[in-house]
Amino acid sequence: MSLRRRWLGAAVILVTVLSVAAQERGHALAMVEQHERELDFARQDLARLQRLSRSGQLVSAQQSDQALARVRIAPDLLARYEELVKTGVPGVAYVQVRPEAAWPVHLTPRLPPWPSRPALPPSG
Repeated sequence: MSLRRRWLGAAVILVTVLSVAAQERGHALAMVEQHERELDFARQDLARLQRLSRSGQLVSAQQSDQALARVRIAPDLLARYEELVKTGVPGVAYVQVRPEAAWPVHLTPRLPPWPSRPALPPSG
């Protein structure tokens, strides 16, 4: 094999290696840019959370769990569904603050049919 062919073969290999290296470098730079954007977002989010914390508007999960509210249920409704009502369990409540506002359809109560209550035996 002539020296010229060897040099030509080495040059082709070198060009191929450099091309692959350039592609990998481009991919690596894109990954670094993506991670920098994510880091910027995390820094901004941290700053927002710190502002909320200082202003007292941030509630931790533990504080949220401790925020309890007592709920009053209409006595006749409670009497009808007594077997179904569970007390002391966490739940979600929606409060209508503006009476003129329409109540959302997805929050319309969907109660089971009113159970018939057997007559109570005479006490005696």
